[in-house]
Amino acid sequence: MASGSETPRVTIVTGWVFVIAQFTLLGALMFLPAAPAEAMPDAGRWLAVALQAAGGILVVTALVQLGSSATATPVPTAKSTLRTSGLYSRVRHPIYTGLFAIALGLVLSGATGGHAIIAVAFVVLMNVKARFEEALLQHKYESYADYMARTGRFFPRIHRG
Repeated sequence: MASGSETPRVTIVTGWVFVIAQFTLLGALMFLPAAPAEAMPDAGRWLAVALQAAGGILVVTALVQLGSSATATPVPTAKSTLRTSGLYSRVRHPIYTGLFAIALGLVLSGATGGHAIIAVAFVVLMNVKARFEEALLQHKYESYADYMARTGRFFPRIHRG
């Protein structure tokens, strides 16, 4: 994947499979029948809304900061550049972190075991997707291994010193 080389078709297809699976699971969280409204206390409903809103803001902010390097799939383009500033100075995948917040909000608003099972599958999928993406980024950018060492995958690292 070094500049000048073409991305293998299997890599592109795998990237799209991750995207389709991710949106399928998020869609299932949104459209799975929810528990009766009275099953959730008002504070829980407000927390669900707050998580979804915060997650949405995080996703949009991360996309804006990614700029022209943003892609629909985890496969970097030939023209993409490594972003390590803004949100990306704290976590390697702030878009995924935002999606986790949205998913957790959907679990809380749905309040069923089915929602929880789908959310666990979503977290597993996003972990596998992140590892796939990171392998591609390590291949494309020499400095990515150092970036990984100092930056958390989904949540900021707590440095003790």
